[in-house]
Amino acid sequence: MESETPAKNIVSSLKDQIQRLEERKPSLKEILDPFKGILIAGAELKNELETLPGPQMTSPDPMRLSAGVPLLADVDLKKMLPDLKAGNKKMLTALGTAFPPLKEDVARLLAHADEDSEAPAVWLETLVRNEEEAISELAEDMGLEPETLRFVLEQALKPYLQWLAYNLTRHVEEIAWEKGYCPICGAYPDSSYLKKGDTEQEFLMAHGGQRWLHCPMCSHEWRLRRIHCPYCGNEDAESMEYLAANETPHERLYVCHKCNKSLTCLDISELIEKPPSDLIPFELLHLDLIAQQKGFIPLAWRHWNQMTTS
Repeated sequence: MESETPAKNIVSSLKDQIQRLEERKPSLKEILDPFKGILIAGAELKNELETLPGPQMTSPDPMRLSAGVPLLADVDLKKMLPDLKAGNKKMLTALGTAFPPLKEDVARLLAHADEDSEAPAVWLETLVRNEEEAISELAEDMGLEPETLRFVLEQALKPYLQWLAYNLTRHVEEIAWEKGYCPICGAYPDSSYLKKGDTEQEFLMAHGGQRWLHCPMCSHEWRLRRIHCPYCGNEDAESMEYLAANETPHERLYVCHKCNKSLTCLDISELIEKPPSDLIPFELLHLDLIAQQKGFIPLAWRHWNQMTTS
């Protein structure tokens, strides 16, 4: 019997991780159920994309990056992307299956993409540049609610953003990025995690571990100082705190009293295996709910942490 290909292993591993998460936290099953198909379809599409030649990009202006301008903010994405038709259809179909109330909305977007083959690339640029007015206009034209349209487009186009981030990370690795938003696409993180430094000295200097932020749009991860609010830049330790239950000290909620924002964090320094970063927000969803009950606002509003308050 032939062994599985690495791509199949990645998808199989994701399925196993989702199952283990549901076994650890049965209360998540209802929320995770509709997202399973999307997560798996996205992993399958991302694996397909990684067999293609990587996108070509001229070296970015290091001054603009250092000034806090995300890498993809002003590039022509249409020239960097492969044909989006098949992948876009795959993801939109998975969304319609996962969320039956969205089937008609998905059908409209599929029809629009059939009429205009460049539409998905335009949608992606609109998301990356956070063009609220353009999203509202498109939503009105399509007869959709803007937030519904944003959710559908983010989920459908995420594998392409992941592919871009995976191939273009080298352009930001040497830049001193000290912003709380993603250096690739500009989105704020939906979760974070702590891990040990590469050396014992670095582990001690980082006061127990490095903090890494996870982008919900392109899945890029970047390091940020522990005592630093990703949203407002606050570095006053007295106005920041983290909350954790005694029985689960590795699951944390960081809050900033200056801007009233919150961010969940998983300490993986003592864990045998790090869960996939895209699953960490689900793993810590209960902390998101606690934060909202205490009057704090999640750094990134995602569909799942809005579902907890509906």
